[in-house]
Amino acid sequence: MPTAHSEQFGDLEYTEESLLLFPRGLPGFEHARRFVLIEQPQHAPLVHLQSLENASLCFLAAPIRQLEPQYDLRLNPEDQELIRATDSVLELALLSATTDGQISANLLAPIVIDLPTRVAVQSVRADTRYSHQHPLGEARAC
Repeated sequence: MPTAHSEQFGDLEYTEESLLLFPRGLPGFEHARRFVLIEQPQHAPLVHLQSLENASLCFLAAPIRQLEPQYDLRLNPEDQELIRATDSVLELALLSATTDGQISANLLAPIVIDLPTRVAVQSVRADTRYSHQHPLGEARAC
């Protein structure tokens, strides 16, 4: 089983089924193209996207439909070429927290994963229907 190092998770064994390929990388992180999807049952539905190229690059995400059940996914033409499946996709929103504890989700640029091929994109919407800082609430100490 392949192994990668993660600053957050230490040495991490992963399977090929958990490997995601971002052919163009992520906006601002174009060099990071291979990620592992980490699911921990105790934190469900939250997931982590751990970069295999950079041990310190790890994103927290949640399924968009858990946050916004009526979310209207729109892929730009370039992303549609990479994401061929229409009914077998996983749509994730990257989460962030401010220093004052406010949590937000990026609904403007969702992570879309073609599950059969494991190809993924961060698809930036051309419209402004959703925000990159959709408020979710306040973070609480564990």
